[in-house]
Amino acid sequence: RKIEHWLYFGDEAARAACRETLMAIDFAVEDEGLNEDEGTDMPYALVVSRVDTVDSHTINGITLELQRLAGEYCARYDGWECPVTREAPVQ
Repeated sequence: RKIEHWLYFGDEAARAACRETLMAIDFAVEDEGLNEDEGTDMPYALVVSRVDTVDSHTINGITLELQRLAGEYCARYDGWECPVTREAPVQ
């Protein structure tokens, strides 16, 4: 499934550098903008996506890597979401 991830940055340069790293590992940029929360010290948002599986082992590995990258770029990883799907029953 297509999974979207949110990251927030203190400045545009860090966001741009992280964006390039994420694109190099097959993430697509969905959105870039400003965090609308007043008073935040991380106003620069980046939403990226990639098609991955959401079993706990896989998604935990992905989120750990994104948290590590966020730390490298002085950013905050804010989580993920994907559409809920229902598998057809086996007949």
